[in-house]
Amino acid sequence: SKGAQEDDCFQHSLKKTRPDKELAEKMGKPGQTEITLKDDLPDRDRIDLYKTYLLYCLTGEVTRIPFGAQITTKRDDSEYLLLNQLGGILGLTSKEIVNIHVGL
Repeated sequence: SKGAQEDDCFQHSLKKTRPDKELAEKMGKPGQTEITLKDDLPDRDRIDLYKTYLLYCLTGEVTRIPFGAQITTKRDDSEYLLLNQLGGILGLTSKEIVNIHVGL
């Protein structure tokens, strides 16, 4: 069913924000999380920024080529680690992040 498929996609994208050991080593040190934009940007803007990058992680980068065609390049899972760091920098709570993933 569509609902089960959406739940699976949500679980998959949320799980990818938590790195496996190999990917974490590849990415190096965790990002600094003391910096937050929670008090500097309205909630709506912070949520929209996170959602935009989440969609980029899910869909890849679209490149337009001649004759009106386009190709999408596959992203690797390191993009999800950056997404997780972005959530922290934006000062989003775990609940807000889950709601964004569910809302797609």
